[in-house]
Amino acid sequence: MASSEPAAAVLGHTEPLEVDFCIDESVPLERPASDSIRSPAGGHLVKQSEAPHTCDVPAQEFDDTAPDPRVAARLVGDFLSRMHVTRPEIIRAVPVRKIFRGLARPLRAKGDYYHLSRVSSSFGAFWSHSWHGSVCRKIFTVFFFHKGTAATILSALAAIFCYIAFGLGILPAEDGHSWWCLSIGCVTYVLGMLVWQPQQLVFLDRVCISQCDTVLQTEGLLSLGAILKSADYMLVLWDSSWARRLWCIFELAAFLHSRSPREKTHISIRPTMLGFAICASWFACMLGGFALHTVLFALSDGYSFHAYLIFMACCFVIFWYIAHLAREYCRDIHTMCKQIRHFSITRAECCCCSTDHKVPGSDIPGTCDRVIILHCIKTWFGSVEAFEHYVQNEVYDLLVDQLSNHVISYWRLAEASPVLFWVNLDRAAPNLRLFFQSGVSQPSHLVGSLLFLNGLCFWLGVFPILFRVLFRLAWILQAECACQTLDWLKSLLTLLPAILIFSLFILVETVLLPLLPAPLNLIGLTLITIPLAALAWNCLSVPLPH
Repeated sequence: MASSEPAAAVLGHTEPLEVDFCIDESVPLERPASDSIRSPAGGHLVKQSEAPHTCDVPAQEFDDTAPDPRVAARLVGDFLSRMHVTRPEIIRAVPVRKIFRGLARPLRAKGDYYHLSRVSSSFGAFWSHSWHGSVCRKIFTVFFFHKGTAATILSALAAIFCYIAFGLGILPAEDGHSWWCLSIGCVTYVLGMLVWQPQQLVFLDRVCISQCDTVLQTEGLLSLGAILKSADYMLVLWDSSWARRLWCIFELAAFLHSRSPREKTHISIRPTMLGFAICASWFACMLGGFALHTVLFALSDGYSFHAYLIFMACCFVIFWYIAHLAREYCRDIHTMCKQIRHFSITRAECCCCSTDHKVPGSDIPGTCDRVIILHCIKTWFGSVEAFEHYVQNEVYDLLVDQLSNHVISYWRLAEASPVLFWVNLDRAAPNLRLFFQSGVSQPSHLVGSLLFLNGLCFWLGVFPILFRVLFRLAWILQAECACQTLDWLKSLLTLLPAILIFSLFILVETVLLPLLPAPLNLIGLTLITIPLAALAWNCLSVPLPH
């Protein structure tokens, strides 16, 4: 029995829809539970005439004369635990590119986006997330996760093209120097992040479950198990509130249960601060790149010197903030470990319990999500205690391993730092032009080759080393100080060793390597960075919390 005002639901409670697509600052509900999934004592679960003809739930289970909300909840839980679908058309997915429309409007603004989804028997990822976390960080993370690879490849190809075009004399030179690789690379990267349209199909509750049609909302909830079975893998957008939400833990456990024992389970857990931190890191590298250009090519006047100081100051402040975020993230991991290790269904937060199980805007009793989940848990695991033991051990090990050891892959780091390569391409481009103009090998051409290789070393070797050192120190110094000023100074202490290591690599490149005879001066930095990067990547992993 739908209310006169349509309601948006994100599994758990309903929220009024607004005509204007404004930013949603309130906490949305976790899972769709509209007034069509209320207690039979105050309404009906689903009208018998509205029940899908392919649903294999007996018709008497939807009888209006059912005694109380707990019976209705058990009926819903019984069907949900079977992981069946009410009808094939209810399994829907949405292309990621449609979620990104209007700067990810379906994630940040209220409205009904059901029309963006389409029927799909299988899809790539099931997005699991807590609506109590930061929407902004969530958007940054999914943007980078789905667009970062394409943006990096396109920008690297554009920078290499500019390098060759400058060498051939196609692109003009400013006092014999090149700014093209860095400039075009940065523009291409930003355009790639904004314009690239990923085609992968995913499940996002707010889009793939109707926000206005109460019958479709009911079918979406009843078919959640079948939807999880149709997903190739699960993407968990993790924040500090995720482990406290009963539905989030239930989704993860249901997905693991939907896989056969011999089937490899694919779950990617990504903290929502990850995308923001990496985008901030890329921006800081860009400022540092232009500051380095200013030092090398344009410090002949006072304006250039002031620009250099501004760039370097902004770069330093951003990396300082990233170090602060890294310490915050390590604290969140520690808190998450406590939450999962002592997980209890009675302590897990559920939105319906906070509203006394009333349908929003009325005194009509509604079903309790906790009762539904308890019924499914007893069916899948035999008892609540067995499920809690499963979460406290298997799920705990999965979360800790993902968040501490696989928080970011080597390739994701490479996607955050291609600017270091572009800067060295610009430094090497004038030497390439001399080579094409003279046609004879000269010592300056070897300098160009050296700069090209050094650019690759800084991109694929030095930056990963700095990240590992910073992350390990952030883990050691994660404790928050009572004084805010001291806490930021502690973050600065986390950053200083990384700055020192980077300065040492600059010193080796600019002072020590030119003193070595060829070909050691060409491959010297490579011989240093590759072993150190491998050592840091394998030996400086974040220790597992106990």
